[in-house]
Amino acid sequence: MEPKKLSSKVIAIRRLQGLSQEQLARQSSLHLRTIQRIEKDETIPRGDTLKRIAGVLGISMEELSEGMPSTGSSMGLVLVLSQLVFLVFPILGMIVPLIIWITQRDKAPGLDDLGKRILNFQITWTIGLFAFASIVFIPAFIPTSSDLWLDINERHFLGVIFALYVYNLAMITVNVVFLFQKKQAWMPAITFLR
Repeated sequence: MEPKKLSSKVIAIRRLQGLSQEQLARQSSLHLRTIQRIEKDETIPRGDTLKRIAGVLGISMEELSEGMPSTGSSMGLVLVLSQLVFLVFPILGMIVPLIIWITQRDKAPGLDDLGKRILNFQITWTIGLFAFASIVFIPAFIPTSSDLWLDINERHFLGVIFALYVYNLAMITVNVVFLFQKKQAWMPAITFLR
């Protein structure tokens, strides 16, 4: 969306709701001059400003900023690609995106939701990986374990681990493509963060 369209959208929704610029400024805890500059196409609101205006107007940040050029897409790409550190150590695939999400989630539209989806996926994947590893290794420490059980596990352990890593890489790749196509992230996972 070009700035003119954003300003037109703010003006139209504000007027539709019977709000003056002063009322919008007061209710959003912004300066009147900020509202005036947005409506005159002198500035493009980002982050917290956009969130405040959208909240007062009763629409989501995404609806208000739909199509607006933003740094959110580049930060979204950083957020998605930050998952690749799972290749170094699986838990890092959660920690690095978590740090980026906590520090950046209010700075661009859609980052909060994307971060939650990524974290839910990485938490689910990591739990699955460690659950599988424990199923394989715990019986090795039980004296009554059958040798057949250990033979089966040893033969298939690396194959399953490899498949889990490929799956994680595939999901990251799919979501990079979705990001460039401006589609919503698709990461099947247990919901830990809402």
